[in-house]
This record gives sequence, C-alpha cells and structure tokens, in this order.
Amino acid sequence: MTARLLALDLDGTLLDETGQVRPRDRDAIAAVRERGVIVTIITGRLAAGSVEAARACDILGAIGCCDGSHLYDVGADQTLAHHALAADTRRSLDALLDDRELTRYVFSSSHVFCDDLGHRFAGYVRTWSPQLSMLDDLTEGAEIWDDHAPLAQLVIGSSQRVTAAFAAVTAEVPDLFAVSFAVSHAPGTHALLMRAKGPSKGTALAELCEHYGVELADSVAVGDWLNDVPMFQVAGRSFAMAVAPPEVKRAATDHLPASASSIADAIARCWP
Repeated sequence: MTARLLALDLDGTLLDETGQVRPRDRDAIAAVRERGVIVTIITGRLAAGSVEAARACDILGAIGCCDGSHLYDVGADQTLAHHALAADTRRSLDALLDDRELTRYVFSSSHVFCDDLGHRFAGYVRTWSPQLSMLDDLTEGAEIWDDHAPLAQLVIGSSQRVTAAFAAVTAEVPDLFAVSFAVSHAPGTHALLMRAKGPSKGTALAELCEHYGVELADSVAVGDWLNDVPMFQVAGRSFAMAVAPPEVKRAATDHLPASASSIADAIARCWP
C-alpha cells in the first residue's frame, strides 16, 4: 500500500481537550503534505465549526462535515456536496417531536438554529458550529429553509424523553439516520441527532478520494468514536485513538498508544 491521503477526525483525535491542534501533530501534518500526501478532515462538526482547525493545519481543500452529509472546500468557501434532510422527513419530525418537552436545534451547512429555549444548551451545541442563531419558527414551513436546507436536527432533554423520541422517529420516519447519546456535562440528559440515511464518514472518505483522484485503498483514516467506524471500514489503513471504545478499536487496522501527539505517531508509521 502506498498511502496518498490522510483523513482525520477532529474532536478526540486532531484536537486536544481545549480544542486546539497539538504543535507536534501540526508539524507532522506539514511535513507529510510536503511529501505530496493529501491531508483532509472528516468530522461530525459543521463546516463553520471545522474551518479553524483546518486552517491551523493549512488544510485548504475539500473536507467532510456533518458525518458525510456535507462536503466543503475550505479555501474556495464552496459546497461540493450537500445531502440535506428531505422536506417530507422534516415535516414528519415536526409532527413527532412537537410537545415532547425537548430542546430542538436545526443544523444547516454552517449555522445551528434554535428557538428561544436553545440557550439552555448553547455552549454544548456550539461544538458543532459557533454560529448559533435564534428563530421564532423551526418548522418545515419557515422561509429560512429556502436558503439553509437543513442537514440535521438535534434534540436534547431527559434520557426518558429522548429515548421515547428515538423510538418514535426510528419507527415512523423512513430514510432517517438517528443516534442517541448522553450529554456528558449534564447528568441525566441525552441528545438525539437525526440526519439523512446514507451519508456517513465512510461515504465522505469515498467521495473525497474520488475528488482528489486517490484510490480508497490508498487512504488512511484516524478517529476515536463510533461515527468513525464507517471510514475505518473502507480506508486502506485505519488508526483508532487510545481512548476509542472497544468496538471502534476492533474496526481499525491499527491502534495508537496514549500520546500527546497521536497524529504524529500515525504519520510516522505510515510515512517513515
């Protein structure tokens, strides 16, 4: 295998606990790029929440955002692919999620939109994008969606209410990917993230390889979480971070030790 493309997750992988790129990792990325390797990002964040990290590493080409729902060219500030929630799906979610006492957010390619209750979890949601805007109406009929086709929706609330919402949307809304998870800084609170079925970090890696003219077999992926498994499954080689859950490590070809510079360690193994 002659690896030609390196795809990096952001949170828990390229970024440290303060949200910054470690200097040794940044230097290793610069060095491998000088050798002709394409370095890209594939993240669950929206584009607006990804560009700072990309620019810090001089990654100015195409990246994958929102778990493969959006491909974005950083340097050109241009959308390359946009897999939005269908209007029928959004109407179904409006009906199913109304009156469930959940705080609701709608993700476009760059913004997170919320109603007047959205401030409750604003700090947490800004992980996806720092651009948080308040709306009076989040439903499908709002005119703003003509210019900001939603990529995903997020609801946050008690674990019991989120569990009930998850059961409802997975049973009644076709063509929807939904995942529920705990909100770590708010005990007893869960989130439910919903986006179009089909896109994933694996499809993003395939699309980015095609964009750059690279075979999937010549790609390397590094990540730490369950949403990274689809790109591990298609990459020629994959590295799981030391903090990754067991099921993520099982999907990877290689495991990284606990290190202050895990990206640099992965680069050293692939491009000695």
